[in-house]
Amino acid sequence: MDLETLQNNLEKIDFNELRKKNIKLSEDDAYVGELYNSAIDNIKQNNLDVAKIKLNRVVKLDPTFEKAAALLGKISEIQENKSLGDKMEEALYAKEEKEGKKHRLFNFNLTPKEQSTIRETPPRETSTLKAQKIYPASQNKAKLSPFTFMKIQMVIIIALVLIIIALLIFIFDMRIKFNTFVKDQPDLVGALETLEKEHNDLSLEYEAAVRGYQEKITEYEKQLDKKNLDQSKVDLIIDGLSAQRDLYLAKKLELEGEYKQAYNLLIDIDVINAGFSEEDQALYDACLKYTKMQLAISIYNSGNKLYQDLKYKEAYDNFKDIWDFYPTYNSVLDWKDEVEYTNLVYDSVFKMAKCAFEIKEYDQAVAGYGFVEKSNTEFSNMNMSGIIYHSAKAYAGLEDWDMAEKLFMRVIEEYPQSELVVHARNRLALVQENKK
Repeated sequence: MDLETLQNNLEKIDFNELRKKNIKLSEDDAYVGELYNSAIDNIKQNNLDVAKIKLNRVVKLDPTFEKAAALLGKISEIQENKSLGDKMEEALYAKEEKEGKKHRLFNFNLTPKEQSTIRETPPRETSTLKAQKIYPASQNKAKLSPFTFMKIQMVIIIALVLIIIALLIFIFDMRIKFNTFVKDQPDLVGALETLEKEHNDLSLEYEAAVRGYQEKITEYEKQLDKKNLDQSKVDLIIDGLSAQRDLYLAKKLELEGEYKQAYNLLIDIDVINAGFSEEDQALYDACLKYTKMQLAISIYNSGNKLYQDLKYKEAYDNFKDIWDFYPTYNSVLDWKDEVEYTNLVYDSVFKMAKCAFEIKEYDQAVAGYGFVEKSNTEFSNMNMSGIIYHSAKAYAGLEDWDMAEKLFMRVIEEYPQSELVVHARNRLALVQENKK
C-alpha cells in the first residue's frame, strides 16, 4: 500500500457519534483516542515520523488497540518499501543542494570583477586547450595493419567462445545441483496428503468405535427387557459403555473441528465412575485440554472485537468464559510450555477486569487484576504498572480510598518512567480529597 492510498482510507474516531449513542469513554480511552486522531492528522500532512511516535505511544498505553497497531505497521511498511530510485533521487537532490550552496557561497566571496571573469571564460575552450596540452601526440597515431587487426579479432572471438563454454558448463552444473536439491527435499504435498489420510482414517476409527459401543448398549438394553437381570448392575455396565462411547465421539468431533460439541460431551462424562483405562483417561485429558484451548482462542478473538467496539458487557462475558476454563494458576500451568497461550489466558482476565470496571462490576475488576498480578508470569511482569493502576481505579470505584491511595502511590513511586504516572497523580488527588 502506498502513502496516498493509506491517506485516502484513514478514519478518525468520531467522539460526537459516540456521545450521540450515549457511549461513555473512560478518561484513559479518551486520551488514547485523541492521540490516535492526532496521529492521523500527521499522516495526512506527510509527517510519518511524528505519526509513528504518537502511534507507538497509543499502542503502549493500550496494547489492545489493534487499529493503531495495524496503522503503525502500514506506515513502517511504506517507509521500508520506498524504491531504490526514490532513495537515489533524494540523495542526489541533497547532494546538488549542498554543492549549489557551496557554489553560491564561493561566488559570494569573490569580487565583482572576479565573478565577471569567471562568467566570461568559455568552459568548452578551456577544456579544448587542456586536451591539446595533455595529448599533443594523439593526432599522430599509427594505423593498424590488416594482419594485426585480424589477429586482434581472432583473439576476441576465441575469448568469447571460451566464455560461452564456461557459462554452459556452469549452467549445466547448477542444473544438476538443483535437480539433486529438489530430489532431496521432502514431498510436502505428499506429506500433507498422508496427514490428511491419517486424520480421516483416525476419524473413521473413532466413528467405528462409537458404533461398536452403541451396539453393546442396545444389546444390554434388549437383554434387560427379556431376562430377569439385576437392574442396578446392568445400569452400571450401560453407564460405563456410554462414557466410552461419548469419549470416542468427542474425539471424533474434535478431529472434525467441532470443538464446542466435543467439549460439552466431555464435561458431561462422569469420569470418576466411568472406569476408564489409563489409555482412555489420557485420551480424555488430552481431548479436553485441546478443545478448551481452541474454544478459548475463538472466544478471545470475539471478545477483542467487542472490546474494540466498546461493547464492554458482551466482551466481559467472553473474557470471563476463558477465566472459567482456567480458574486457578495450576490449570493455566497445564500450558507452561506454551507461553503465547498462557499470555492469552492472562490477557483475557486482564481485559475482563477492564470491562468489569466499565460496567461498574468493581468487585470482579479487583478480583481479575489481583489474579493476574499474583500470577508472577511474563505477562504480569510486562504489564505490572498498568495492572496496579487499573486495580487502584477499581478500589476507588468500591470507595476503598485507603487501598486506592496505596496503589496509586505504588505506580508513582515504583514506576516513575511510566506514562500512567500523570494519571495516577490526578486520581490520587481525587482519592485523597474523598478521604477528608
